[in-house]
Amino acid sequence: MIIQVLGTVVAILLVFIIVQIARKPPARSKVSGVKLPPGIIFRWMPRIIFEIESFILRRILPLETAAMKVLSQQQMLGILNACHQLRVWDAIHALENDEELPTPTSIANKVHVPDVSGIKCMLDYLVAQRFLTPGYRLTPFTEGMRQGGCLEGLFTVMGPLFQQMPNIAPALKQGRKPFSYTHNTTFFELCKKQPIYSHAFDQMMTTTQAAPALAAAIDFPFWYKYNSIVDIGGGSGTLSLELASRTSRLDQRFIVCDQAQLCDACTNDPRISSHPFDFFDTNATLPDADCYVLKNVLHNWSDAGCQTILQKITPMLADNSKVLIIIDLVLPPTTKRTDPLMPQKYSYNFAMFATFLGKERNLADWSRLLADAGLEIVDLHNTRSLNSVLRCRRSPHS
Repeated sequence: MIIQVLGTVVAILLVFIIVQIARKPPARSKVSGVKLPPGIIFRWMPRIIFEIESFILRRILPLETAAMKVLSQQQMLGILNACHQLRVWDAIHALENDEELPTPTSIANKVHVPDVSGIKCMLDYLVAQRFLTPGYRLTPFTEGMRQGGCLEGLFTVMGPLFQQMPNIAPALKQGRKPFSYTHNTTFFELCKKQPIYSHAFDQMMTTTQAAPALAAAIDFPFWYKYNSIVDIGGGSGTLSLELASRTSRLDQRFIVCDQAQLCDACTNDPRISSHPFDFFDTNATLPDADCYVLKNVLHNWSDAGCQTILQKITPMLADNSKVLIIIDLVLPPTTKRTDPLMPQKYSYNFAMFATFLGKERNLADWSRLLADAGLEIVDLHNTRSLNSVLRCRRSPHS
């Protein structure tokens, strides 16, 4: 009887997935090539997997196995970082190109490591965790790591980030952030002093923003309404490029506002221009537009820092037809598991708290923050990424 019920449930899930995929095929970015799955599949499959894993851990596996899973997550980053530093991915790729069999010995020779047993230990771990296939061959994930991108930047900044972890408790007791307690400076100040971290962080941001930009471009349906869009803190113009590639309006204009060295070289598209801008420069001004966008900006800052940024935008929204679009996380309540992406969102929340001066916010937090700046939320749209889209306007009472 139980087997029949489980079989029926699996069959229904498979039919549901097939129907949803047929109804809404994956979307691909014309700019970055990033592909997103159908929204409903993306949002609910992680929850299904999470619930299955949770059931197994709670009901079947002993407590020691659950503890080993936590330990394995720490080992994973260390081993991936070691393989990155040793160029193990390049070694495997070179062996495959030379039609040689990747073995612990041949890989150790390529990376000039005398301890073959240590290399084998790491390689076997990576096969067990599915980062390599049996036979020590690259998967699409590790091939992507070989080619660089956001993970290369992550491994560069990993040292300072990991050093803060043992200091969480003493930092909290002193009312300080773990990162500033550990390094006696903020993350952004460290980037200014050591350009290697600044470059790595910019590299991470450039490569990780493609998918969220595509999701925001697709899942928020009203971009076409605005003649001019100002992307504040838009970096190299990832969002503006995505929006420009998808609009049928040739008269629509996009302005990327950020530090000059970031946005000057953002695009050759004549519809996209740049405007040097610093959030905390008292003399900095914003160009006039119908729509202002803050994408993954406010979570970097405390409420006070956010007010400084928002107070530059509120006066620009005097005309009631003008809007502010905030693309950022909206934390779900922890009282019940209603969001399949809850673990990832709260992981980001802790990262913002520990490393930066900011935090992620729930809907009530966003409402209060915006009200203090004379703004109000008009509507909210979920996307296929971790972000939601908040459309805001100037409050009639401000």
